[in-house]
Amino acid sequence: MECRSRVSDGPTARRPGSSIEGRNRRPDGSPRERARLALLIWTLLGLLPCSVDAGEPVFIGKVTIKTVDVFAPEEVKSFLNKGANALHVITLDSTVRRFLIFEEGDVYDPAVLAEAERNLRALGLFRSVSIVAGDVRDGVVDVEVNTQDAWTVQIGLSAGSGGGAMRGGIALGEKNILGLATQLRVAFAKDEDRTYRSVEILTPNFFLPFTTAHVLYGNNSDGSEKVLEILRPFYSTAAPWSAEPQ
Repeated sequence: MECRSRVSDGPTARRPGSSIEGRNRRPDGSPRERARLALLIWTLLGLLPCSVDAGEPVFIGKVTIKTVDVFAPEEVKSFLNKGANALHVITLDSTVRRFLIFEEGDVYDPAVLAEAERNLRALGLFRSVSIVAGDVRDGVVDVEVNTQDAWTVQIGLSAGSGGGAMRGGIALGEKNILGLATQLRVAFAKDEDRTYRSVEILTPNFFLPFTTAHVLYGNNSDGSEKVLEILRPFYSTAAPWSAEPQ
C-alpha cells in the first residue's frame, strides 16, 4: 500500500524590496493558507487518503508449506549430520497444514499468523518456524510457512541402588513418527518393589481438527494401568471451545 501527497500552491510571490523570499512573512489566514496548513499537518500525521482503502478486507490466497530436514543442505557437512537426516522422516506438508489456524480464503489477519507461528513452535517438533505474508495484490495475499525439523528421538536411562537392591529403567520415544506428529513412548523400569512396563501414544488431529487421542497401557507387576482420552486443547484465542481433563 503506497501513500503519496504533495503540497503545492505554485511559486510564492516575492514582496517588493525583500532580498529573501518569504522573510518575515506572516500568514494572512486566508482559506488558501489554511488549506495548505491542513494538508501539511495531514501529511506529517500520515492521515492522507491512500491509493488502497485501508478498510477493504484482504484475503489469504495460496498457502505454501516448505519443510526442511533436521540439518539443512548447507549444514550437512559431517557423517553424523547425514546419518541423522537419513534416519529422520521429514514432517509432512499435510501435517503442518493441519496445525494451522488459518486457511486459503480466510480474511488476512497478521495476529492470526503470529499465533499460528507460536503454536507450531510449541509443538516441540521444529528447530525453527516462520510464517511470512507476501505483497497484497488485488485484495489477496499469499502466505508461506517455513519449518525446519528438530531431532525428535528421545532416550532416557536411569540406574541406581538402594536397600541392597538395584533399580533402573529405560525409556524410548519418538515425537514425530513418519512425519505425522504422532508420539510413541515405550518404557521399562524395575526397583525393589515392582516392575513397570508401559506404552503410550498421542495422535493429533484424531478425526477432528485439533483433537488429540491419548492412549496409555501399563502392565506392572502389581497391576495394570489403562488410559484412553480424547482431548481438544485450547489452540487459539478464537477457538469457541476446548476439552481437557482436569
